[in-house]
Amino acid sequence: MSEGYPQNRLDEPLLAEVHQLLNAPAAMHHLITTHLRSLWESHLAAEWERSSRNLQSMSYLLNKCTWPTTSVPDAIRAFLRRPLPDAISAQLGGVNEVIFVPSPHVRLHAERFGSKTTLWLFALANFWTLPLRTEPIQRSEVLGPLSALADDTRLHILALLASHQELFAQELITQLDVSQPTVSRHLKQLRNAKLINEQRGNDANKSYQLNPEAIDTVFHTLSQLLSTENAQLVAADARLTQPATLRRFLDRDARVTTWPSKQKDQQAVLDYLGSFGIHVVDKDTTG
Repeated sequence: MSEGYPQNRLDEPLLAEVHQLLNAPAAMHHLITTHLRSLWESHLAAEWERSSRNLQSMSYLLNKCTWPTTSVPDAIRAFLRRPLPDAISAQLGGVNEVIFVPSPHVRLHAERFGSKTTLWLFALANFWTLPLRTEPIQRSEVLGPLSALADDTRLHILALLASHQELFAQELITQLDVSQPTVSRHLKQLRNAKLINEQRGNDANKSYQLNPEAIDTVFHTLSQLLSTENAQLVAADARLTQPATLRRFLDRDARVTTWPSKQKDQQAVLDYLGSFGIHVVDKDTTG
């Protein structure tokens, strides 16, 4: 331990306790299970209760989907709606069964748990990324993050955060050799695009970290926007035949789902319904 971590002061009593546990499997088992049970009761149980209904609904809908039976990779691609990551492709040898597991926290993870033929695939339980989204990806969903990336200084900031893991604003100002207002403006744009995380320390100094998951999401969403499936959803969207001011009150089948608050918009919806021979009468004016 001293050779591996020469800069760190070792906690001798803690190391002695660890050594004792390594030589006492029963005591180690009791310590781990007790800690996990306490963690469940104090933190995880309430979170699971909040997430369980959403997970049950998602599992029900996913079980009603039709999955490709041509191959395991095809089924996984249909589930993820994107190309297979290398880390998953490397685990598919001999697999003939995939169990999809929507998770409230795990973004993407594959595990065989010692099985020769079965792969468990954990994916974040998100209606917008798993194959449950019926709305097409809109260009506006990628324009904001891509605009934040389309600047040399902001890309430089992301590169610095990637190499240093965490930097304070003053450190970024020094390394970039630009003014404080300029750096603040760029950091705000990156933060608004969720490409970086901001933390305020006890001394009010702000530190920043790269958000690699958000960056992955940007390019995942872009690939979905440009996919054949998304183009088919757009082509089948009946709202596109209606004026842009009316579309936000309609669903994909051009049915009115939202009643506008502004009188001008209300009249537009009434005129739209009237074009189908539907007349809305206000019962308060008829007595």
